[in-house]
Amino acid sequence: MYAYDNGIKNKNVGFAKTECRGETVKLWINLKGAYSQEENYKVYFFVRRDGNIVGICMGDMVIKSGMGQFFAAEPLADIEIPFDDICGLYIGGKQGERMFARQWDDMPFDTKRVMDMEAYKAVLPAKAERAVSSMSRQTLIHCWRIQISY
Repeated sequence: MYAYDNGIKNKNVGFAKTECRGETVKLWINLKGAYSQEENYKVYFFVRRDGNIVGICMGDMVIKSGMGQFFAAEPLADIEIPFDDICGLYIGGKQGERMFARQWDDMPFDTKRVMDMEAYKAVLPAKAERAVSSMSRQTLIHCWRIQISY
């Protein structure tokens, strides 16, 4: 796990272990040297969607005197995302506060692109409407070009 200050990756502050066995997902986190002004954090698995880092909340974590531990065991069905789609995890407080993250893919962790699943679902209808509107315009242009070619 790495600390991120103002979007910049800093020092290693701990480790995380995940396990998916049968229909249960387990997550262990141990942090040391994770000093922050904030004490209460939420722990998220994340997936990448439309250029965003979308968090799936796994629970709450307290970090005191730079130390914190977390454990969760959840039914896979409660996560609502296939385990293989999960790209990493992050621990975040309020927007602009220090974050802690670890990604399992080779893509960067951009703190400005982080949002929780509820926020992502809220922007989906607007994106879908824009896509349908754009597709309708493209279809009309295509049909218009076909008519001219006759």
